[in-house]
Amino acid sequence: MNLGVRRRSALQPADFQRQIPKLQALAVKAAALAAYATMVTNYFGLPPDPTLAGVKALIAIFRAISHLPRGAENIAAKIAISPSPRRIAAAAALGTKWLEQQAPCLHTFHPAAWAALVAELRAPLAQGAAFWLPRAGKANRKAAGSLARLLSVPLPKRPADRLALLDAVLLSQALRRKFAAEAGILASVLSDVWQEKRTVFRLIHEVARTVGELAAFDPHLNAERVIGLVRDVTAEAHCDHLETGLDEVVNAFADTIKFLDLDLAAIFQTDSICTIDLNRLSEWAAGWAASHVRFEEWARLVKADRKVRAAGPAWIASALASGELDPKNAQMELETAFAEACWKKAIAADPELAAFDGERHGELVAQIVEIEERSRAAAVRRVSARHQAAIPRGAQGEMRVIRGEIGRKHAHMPLRKLMKAAGRTIQKIKPVFLMSPVSVAQFLPPGSVDFDLLVIDEASRLRPEDALGLVARCRRIVVAGDTKQLPPAGFFDRTIADEADSGDGKETATQHKDPITDFESILSLCEARGLESRMLRWHDPVAATVPDRSLPRGILK
Repeated sequence: MNLGVRRRSALQPADFQRQIPKLQALAVKAAALAAYATMVTNYFGLPPDPTLAGVKALIAIFRAISHLPRGAENIAAKIAISPSPRRIAAAAALGTKWLEQQAPCLHTFHPAAWAALVAELRAPLAQGAAFWLPRAGKANRKAAGSLARLLSVPLPKRPADRLALLDAVLLSQALRRKFAAEAGILASVLSDVWQEKRTVFRLIHEVARTVGELAAFDPHLNAERVIGLVRDVTAEAHCDHLETGLDEVVNAFADTIKFLDLDLAAIFQTDSICTIDLNRLSEWAAGWAASHVRFEEWARLVKADRKVRAAGPAWIASALASGELDPKNAQMELETAFAEACWKKAIAADPELAAFDGERHGELVAQIVEIEERSRAAAVRRVSARHQAAIPRGAQGEMRVIRGEIGRKHAHMPLRKLMKAAGRTIQKIKPVFLMSPVSVAQFLPPGSVDFDLLVIDEASRLRPEDALGLVARCRRIVVAGDTKQLPPAGFFDRTIADEADSGDGKETATQHKDPITDFESILSLCEARGLESRMLRWHDPVAATVPDRSLPRGILK
């Protein structure tokens, strides 16, 4: 059952029962009108169009046929097979205009006047009509004499009347010349009907105009059948029959639409009743009349349809009702529509997104990655070359000490002493030191070397007192760590604390304080002192393969 009735959810079974006879009558009338319209279109050789609009077109055709004058069947047949009935109508209208313009002057002029050369007479007559002085001139008197010879009545005394008569002749001659250019086609089409000036142009014009209207409905309209209807005088009867049937179907359907509050778009996929197929309308009405037992099912569908329309876009409910959308695909269609709406909103905010080319963007990203990799490799080579150029040469100063140690086979100078003696030069040769806090305190005497940058990794596991020696040797520090990780190990502190507890009991209260409760890393110390902090977003790929699950997704790159 089609869900075309959306709003009459309060319709009761008894109400629907009273509508069944009307639905049955609508089905019969629509089927009869469709059959009659199909018969007529077949008679005229036209493609079938069993719609209300098609019936209206047939009514217009019959009305046009009824306007053809009786006795003009031969003329209509000749014009119907001509290349252009509209041109015939225009030529006949021109002939009619020419004869009507000439008719009042036929008894005023001699027949020779219509072919005489009178254009040169207008200038002097117009000057005489405009001013009195040129009237006494030779040119005006000569023009007036020439006009008088063309008249079959006395020459008017008023100059304006003389000019009006001359203009009538000139206009008639102009219309005759225009008509003469089209007279050939009239003669060729009308053949034996053509009688030159005696032809009834008004009749020709009316017939040609009607034939042109019929051809405009459909170029394949059977002209012989049309002429036959003119001879039989049955066009008006067909027109009346179709109009009566059309009115009955339209009124019955309008009553059904109003009673059931139909949704035409859901049932017939159209918002206009003119485009509804009459056969389909008949099947629909008969189906509703026969399916009254499914009223309860229909009521449930109406309620479900209302819920869908209230919950989401109306087009989804319409598509489900018409069968255009499978209920299984409704969720996917909704997600697609939402994504499309977001995309259109983004384009409205930034029109340049409409021209976004994904493939081109991918190519640009690949190029940038390649350029970045080349730049990094070049930076490595550049730094390495700069470092090589800055390495001290020769054997003077601290280099003398270093070269001496290199040349020794045994009894080398202690590393701490060597760093104190030649620390600056060693730092130029090896500017990056990777050492633990204990190693720094053991091998780097204070003042022997200074660093530009100190990087402390896993800072949450390094005590502040262990890091102070490192910090004192550097200008800047970077402390990297996670406060959620384990604090510095306190195994040896607990051992020392246990030994202290086994003493003679003379220690003060501060000596019994447990060091475990006083642990503080260099990371927590920096946070407590308000040093600038940032979230680490770029990370080594190996370390980022198993990121901390507590971090937001995608925060490490």
